[in-house]
Amino acid sequence: MRKKQISVLTEKIREGNLTWLLKQGLKFTSIPLSSILNRQLSGPILGGIMITYACNMRCVMCDLWRRKGKELTTDECKSVIDKFHELNVSGIGITGGEPLLRKDLITIIKHITQKKIPVSISSNGYYLSNKDKVKELFDVGLRSIAISLDSINPDIHNRIRG
Repeated sequence: MRKKQISVLTEKIREGNLTWLLKQGLKFTSIPLSSILNRQLSGPILGGIMITYACNMRCVMCDLWRRKGKELTTDECKSVIDKFHELNVSGIGITGGEPLLRKDLITIIKHITQKKIPVSISSNGYYLSNKDKVKELFDVGLRSIAISLDSINPDIHNRIRG
């Protein structure tokens, strides 16, 4: 992840976007000061959006896939992203359940990248064997994918992931 953060910083410097760098620097310095003063001095540095409860795994440590809660619509996801943009977050992470099960994932990622916000997803990795899908994700601007791995031993990993 550090490489991704450095690449974003390098990109902003290359673009000459010193205002963005200054704002992010002020956010980072306001975190310890907020704690000392016991009041919030800035908005979030990163945004996170959980786009689905659906999951193809049945992990022993999670019951998210059992939930039948109402998920955000595409437009509602875009609205949350717009709010993050207004707060000047330096990145957005997409989680779920399994984000790759969401049919409008490409649309959501495009909306984030059109705002020039770096985006990453967290996935159990099951659907990443589809190279065309992975290429499409990165073609629309996805920066990184975090993959859940519970053990290098396949039997242990599969037992935990159900």
